[in-house]
Amino acid sequence: MNNSEHFNFFRKSMIESLEQMTIENFHIYKQLLTKQLQICENMVDIQKFQSEHQISLVSDTFKDHDVLPEVIEQTKNIETSPQKYRFERKLRGGYIQEIDGYVPEGVVRNLEIQHGDYLYAVEVEPGYHQKKRFEYSIAEKGLGIEPSDRIQYNYCPVEMESGRLVVKKNLDSGEDIRLGEVAYTVILNEDDIHSLNIKENDIVDIAFPIDKPEANRILWRHNTENYDSWVPPLKSGHYKKAKQQGTTEIINKCNLDFDSKTILVVGLEARKSVFEKEIDARGGTMIWASGNEELSRLEAMVKKSDLAVIIISHVSHRGSIETVKYCKNHGIPFTPVKSRGVESLITAINESIQETTHIA
Repeated sequence: MNNSEHFNFFRKSMIESLEQMTIENFHIYKQLLTKQLQICENMVDIQKFQSEHQISLVSDTFKDHDVLPEVIEQTKNIETSPQKYRFERKLRGGYIQEIDGYVPEGVVRNLEIQHGDYLYAVEVEPGYHQKKRFEYSIAEKGLGIEPSDRIQYNYCPVEMESGRLVVKKNLDSGEDIRLGEVAYTVILNEDDIHSLNIKENDIVDIAFPIDKPEANRILWRHNTENYDSWVPPLKSGHYKKAKQQGTTEIINKCNLDFDSKTILVVGLEARKSVFEKEIDARGGTMIWASGNEELSRLEAMVKKSDLAVIIISHVSHRGSIETVKYCKNHGIPFTPVKSRGVESLITAINESIQETTHIA
């Protein structure tokens, strides 16, 4: 293989890399293309130097077992086997030990990363006061088992008590925060209060080491505009009683009866328990997917469902595209939802069931 053939090999390889590039793997392929371009540039410089000085080298007649093909093989390995790293959940954000990489809480939420997941990491220009900074993408989902020494409460209303900001309950389950069997008032971390500009009536997510609520961290402050009309879900007995009495009252403007449908909800793991409770209370069964599962598993979940709801603001592009594809392939009705609210989800399910009934 002469110099020109080597160059053509890398040119074709770069074209293949561009064709395989997606939003999710962009930074991996950017790194690969940079290496390929550098090799091509070196070959051009060597050929120019040889021509100018009338140098003829044995390297012009390299065979497949020579040095350059070894470099080619290494490049192939970069393309097919990018390094992946295990993610460890911390009180706030997470950590990758092998690269000393911090994963911010915002990234954890945006990618719906869980403890034990494997990530791709591409080093980028460090920010102010940062030694290292990386851009992350999901490589492989883990078992989804959270650390046993960490407890998290979502959607906690902030209250003022004795001049201090505290949380006592969470809207996710509608129950009090507890330490063991006893209701507990969590005094919020002062540093987090100032850095996140927390005020009374805000809604926050918190986490703390189990049995050490005084070491709590505020993970996230939610946009309270999304919760103006939000009401904690009523117990399932309320809905069952309403149906038994034959009432025509519509709870949250939605049909009570989901007619034993199996409903696939894709995205927004943080509200999974709330969604499941509401769907169960209306006679349905929920199965949940992140959208980042193995494709065969995602397809199996679609096939198992009667309809699918995709929360498009909290699912990856790949997850939404593949879910829609499988729904179309197997004739499963699907509907996208932009809002993360419970009422929007229930309304979308109700309308989808009604449309399906009318078509039938």
